[in-house]
Amino acid sequence: MIPILISLVATVVAAALTWRFCMRPMLRSRTAPSDAGCCAKPASDVQADIQAARAELTSLQDTIGYISPDPKDS
Repeated sequence: MIPILISLVATVVAAALTWRFCMRPMLRSRTAPSDAGCCAKPASDVQADIQAARAELTSLQDTIGYISPDPKDS
């Protein structure tokens, strides 16, 4: 009986903490300004990040002398 009660209490505590710190702030952001929410907006443009990552990958591949197995990339 005791293990069941411990499991039940742990489940209730987990649900309460999830409500308090996750669900409640998300529900509040519906009435708040659009910049308020649970997650921060990306600091930079995604396309710019992808382009920078591709440029870095190309420079790393050039450094080690990587040859692409795909004939289209040659």
